[in-house]
Amino acid sequence: MKAGSPTSHGGYQSVIWGSGGTAKKLADVVWACGQEVVALFDNNPDVKSVLDGVPIYYGESGLKAWTIEHQGAMPCAALVGAGAAPGGERLALLNLLSSHGFLTPPIAHPTAWISPRANVSRGSVVFAQGIIDAYAVVGDACIVNDAARVGHDCIVGNGVHLAPGAVLLGGARIGDHVLIGANAVVMPHLVIGSDAKVGAGAVVLADVPSGATVVGNPARIVKAAKNG
Repeated sequence: MKAGSPTSHGGYQSVIWGSGGTAKKLADVVWACGQEVVALFDNNPDVKSVLDGVPIYYGESGLKAWTIEHQGAMPCAALVGAGAAPGGERLALLNLLSSHGFLTPPIAHPTAWISPRANVSRGSVVFAQGIIDAYAVVGDACIVNDAARVGHDCIVGNGVHLAPGAVLLGGARIGDHVLIGANAVVMPHLVIGSDAKVGAGAVVLADVPSGATVVGNPARIVKAAKNG
């Protein structure tokens, strides 16, 4: 992938923002690529580190303190592990990490397959057995979860989350901050508007308006956009 490779974190230590299930999975990806997770960050002071031996720091103040204490370890790669957070929030966290000097390359599990003619942008992660086909474009701070597939010529916006087993068929266009549920299928050349949600197992046969929620087979709108 042009913006990085499955070993694009090579040579760097990594930090992860988040301390939940997605952070655990991201750590597995980092370790599978032969790298080390050296710190976690989270806005919630009540959460504890989910990784044995890896310290956790809280909020932007904790982030600043860590960077000052570990100036010799910089540059360091950073990933956003807040998988349940809205895509816009993940993107904002990625930009926060970047503003403090962290590198934000994409990363992929060694069992993922990314076409050399695909482009996966900064801070995005492709989990185990994920597939990015030829000429697909994946934006910033995206999650392509286990066994999810982005078909050829698809364009995926920023902050998109493809849950496990989700499939985008060739030429689909996905707006920013979209959630595609587990095992959902989006048919070729369809447009999913920004901030839309596609329910688990849905089969999308028509364009989905921005902000709408669709479920079922065939998918139908169950929640329209707030302004519509």
